[in-house]
Amino acid sequence: ELEENRAKRDSLEKELVAMRGKYGSITDTEAHVAKLLESVNDFETRYLPRSEVGQTALYQRLNGLIMSYGLVNTNGPNYEPLEIDQRQNVQVSEGETGKAKFQSIFPGVYVTTTVEGSYQNLRRFIREVETSNQFVVISAVELEPAQGEDKQNQANPTQATINRIEITPNNPTTGMPNPYATPQIVQNQPARPPAPRGKTHGETVSLRLEMAAYFRRPDFVPMPVNTQSQ
Repeated sequence: ELEENRAKRDSLEKELVAMRGKYGSITDTEAHVAKLLESVNDFETRYLPRSEVGQTALYQRLNGLIMSYGLVNTNGPNYEPLEIDQRQNVQVSEGETGKAKFQSIFPGVYVTTTVEGSYQNLRRFIREVETSNQFVVISAVELEPAQGEDKQNQANPTQATINRIEITPNNPTTGMPNPYATPQIVQNQPARPPAPRGKTHGETVSLRLEMAAYFRRPDFVPMPVNTQSQ
């Protein structure tokens, strides 16, 4: 019985330490609710700008980042408004696609864009978007070789074609090509290895981004926080 009581005591002490780490100095329900309300007010006030201000700032920032990193804008940015989801329990279903899956209790903007540039600059571009002061969620990133680079590679002949040359020997009497002679294969120059490709060699890459930015609710009023326990 003594060993059993000691095991229960140790279990309760571990649970107490875990609760203190989770709730800190909160000692009652009212203080816990007040802390949650304060956190919600702080989030919407500090990180969610008003819609008219946030949209303009988002447009300017994306265009500025595209120019500063030397990217080529091939499609977009396309902006579609995100209306507030009026459902009581906002849950994203697997069947929802496109901007429908981004709807929440906050208004926002659904953005899709495709840019081209070096892989290094595209990585920096994504980092700048994610670390901005606005609340932006990137949900899809697609990378592929740029179409212009593929067309350039197709326009150039292969190395085997330009290195392999057939020469027909001339007739020593007439000096004209002998139609009955067997053509000789001459290598014009040694074969070169193909140019290195991949994300580390700085070739042009196409990046497609799908993201959503959220703004403050139009009727937002900070909720009163009562820190006094009843």
